[in-house]
Amino acid sequence: MTDSADQVRMPDAGGGPNAPHPVRRFLPLIGLAVVLRSAAAILAKQAAIVSVGGGVTGLVINPWLVAEVVVLGLQAIVWSAVLRRAPLTYAYPFLGLTFVINLAAARFVFGEAIRLQHMAGVGIIMAGVLVMGLETGRRASSHS
Repeated sequence: MTDSADQVRMPDAGGGPNAPHPVRRFLPLIGLAVVLRSAAAILAKQAAIVSVGGGVTGLVINPWLVAEVVVLGLQAIVWSAVLRRAPLTYAYPFLGLTFVINLAAARFVFGEAIRLQHMAGVGIIMAGVLVMGLETGRRASSHS
């Protein structure tokens, strides 16, 4: 009996032996989801910076917050499309890339100080994404 946790069900890749690996076809869509998620976080920070007053009303009428909600909605749609096509074990680790994008935005957009601990933490996260991606890709290849 095969452990179902070790199986990766992949949609039909179409094409012959020269067709791209099925999970690689989802990278552009996953990348878009990651960029949208990061953009929403950046918009949230900007909304907090420029909010009018300290109350909820100041946030609700904030165009940056409205933009964040719109981007999060788009990200949810794109992410749903990803999950319809790609295994969660393959797709989800890529969301770790948001840490890299948001750390860069913290420094270059908002002028925040980045310390060695921040860079080390992001490095560890990226190593984890790489390990998980390689493992999932290997299992998907063996089951396709």
